[in-house]
Amino acid sequence: MSFWKKLLATVGIASLTVSASAASKLAEQAAFAANQAVETAKKVDGTVLDYSPNSLKDIDKIVLGIRRGGTNPEEVKGILFILGAYVGEVIVRNIKGSEWSQPPKEVQAAGLTAMGISTRDGVFWNPIGKVHKLLINGEEDSVVHFYNVIKDKNR
Repeated sequence: MSFWKKLLATVGIASLTVSASAASKLAEQAAFAANQAVETAKKVDGTVLDYSPNSLKDIDKIVLGIRRGGTNPEEVKGILFILGAYVGEVIVRNIKGSEWSQPPKEVQAAGLTAMGISTRDGVFWNPIGKVHKLLINGEEDSVVHFYNVIKDKNR
């Protein structure tokens, strides 16, 4: 059985939603979803996700494996959500001044209402969307590169 099919079977979720609520509630929900990614990766094939920037290589590997299976993003949106939450948690835990937040009003007006990360430089980042893009576009949307760009902008 391929990695992505094991992942689907282990997670057993279609999607997770996050209500618009206080920042602490967002952070709690994101941490919960990220922990699901940690537990699932461990159960599926023993992958250890330790919230280090280096562990993002494993997220790239997992998502690119799903991509090779020809999976439609709609089929795995719950998995993409928890993996994106994990990417966001890595950012929050390792880049000073980063926190989970709702998008700024001007970004919401453009149609993005999903939670994301605000960094101390005032930029809103969408790690969940980035994981979706990684599935759709492949390596050019690496989450390792995404993390490094954010880190470089927030030194």
